[in-house]
Amino acid sequence: MEFTRSRSGEGVELRVAGRLDGYHANYLLEELERLVREGERQVRLDLARVSYLSSAGIGVLVKCRQDLIQLGGNLVVAVASAPVQRVLEMAKLAALLVAA
Repeated sequence: MEFTRSRSGEGVELRVAGRLDGYHANYLLEELERLVREGERQVRLDLARVSYLSSAGIGVLVKCRQDLIQLGGNLVVAVASAPVQRVLEMAKLAALLVAA
């Protein structure tokens, strides 16, 4: 799993590459929690290079979005690979997580 950060307007964009499975989901959770500790409240995820999204990965996305909303922020998936988009649509979460 690979992460790359960049500024995106008033927030940060986190580009993620690799598999977002049960093993790697914790790495994403740690990275997102680190961003929040650093004061970031607006997080955009670029998941264009994520080849697989498991239920554990979905759990991290939903949890971190809820945590950021409680802090007055937000988390959105700005870009999703085809596999990620399919999984989010099947889970009925695309409308909630994917930026329009």
